[in-house]
Amino acid sequence: MNLQTKRFIDSFLGVSLIVFHLLLNLPIQLFRRKKENLTDPDHIIFIKILGVGSIFLASDTIYSTRKKYPAAKISVVTLHSFRSALEPIGLFDSIIPIKDKTFLQLITSSVNAFYTIGKMKNRWVVDLEAHSRLTTIFSFWAFPSLKMGFYNDLSSMRKRLFDRSVVFDMDVLVIKNYDALLESIGVTEKFYFHPDRYPHRRTGKKPDQIIINNTCTALSLERKLTQPMMVEILEYLLEKTRSRIILSGAPSDFNENEDLTRIVQNNRLENIAGKYSFSDWMDYIYRNGCCMISVDSAPLHIARKMGMPNLSIWGPTDPDHRLLYDAKHYPYTDTIYVKKACSPCVHVHNHPPCGGDNICIKDLDMKMIKSKLDKLIKASIK
Repeated sequence: MNLQTKRFIDSFLGVSLIVFHLLLNLPIQLFRRKKENLTDPDHIIFIKILGVGSIFLASDTIYSTRKKYPAAKISVVTLHSFRSALEPIGLFDSIIPIKDKTFLQLITSSVNAFYTIGKMKNRWVVDLEAHSRLTTIFSFWAFPSLKMGFYNDLSSMRKRLFDRSVVFDMDVLVIKNYDALLESIGVTEKFYFHPDRYPHRRTGKKPDQIIINNTCTALSLERKLTQPMMVEILEYLLEKTRSRIILSGAPSDFNENEDLTRIVQNNRLENIAGKYSFSDWMDYIYRNGCCMISVDSAPLHIARKMGMPNLSIWGPTDPDHRLLYDAKHYPYTDTIYVKKACSPCVHVHNHPPCGGDNICIKDLDMKMIKSKLDKLIKASIK
């Protein structure tokens, strides 16, 4: 299913189901009391369907929850395609996959997920989706002893189906929203999560491949750099360094990357889009990448968790809403962002105000980008 179909299903079916449940449970809602003095859970199940990068952003909050409730098993309900990215990092005890290629797969995998969850005794459910109505219903149908999640002006009805809920504030760092939600169950001490599989390396340590990621989900393709911008960046890096330049991406990005290799034509430029599974790709960039240049996308957040120096380029999203600046855990992070009147627009509008003509990216000054590239090269390549 494409993104528009998913949005339609979530909006139409999700809202209908929420209204139905609210009417069905109206007597209970009127006299419901906030659940207090709960026994510690045996299982805590997080729900995050869209955006594996968001799971990495939430990893500190999830890890802090594990530290608060060390006896509880931590699980995540997420897309099947994210499984290979999450298994190696050791954050979860189990991953409950949802398949969404077809509506039938969505239904059958959800039923399987309910069956798996049903075997988990004394369970709590944490819905980390900020905008989905269907995940709210999923949380309800999981019949946990405690369910919690977000609501906002566009989905205020969700609040009535949660035992704990907070407003998702789109004007602050997203991690603060995750923290605020978990604070409602006593997770107040913060811990930093770093995957044991990828120990932090010192800035500038070998190897010396430059990883470039100009791929993102269909949620907002306006995040991507234009082909002329990519060509100019590649030619500049090939001129200024002796490093191999690696074009990263999913299988769907292969042809676009191949076009770049044909235009630039340099044997130090390599296209690995779709060459590796997600977990093998993570191992590859950890072993070989000295730094990453990326748009706002999951690979950026994964590279940051590895401690890889990074330069990210932003347009329809705001880095101050996504990136935690912490020199201790993120040795080198730099950003390029020139705010437009319509930015950020992701999650604010279903359709970008520019109609897809991403001026927030196209209007970026290449001299500024090259200046930032010089600083990244100096910090990461010896």
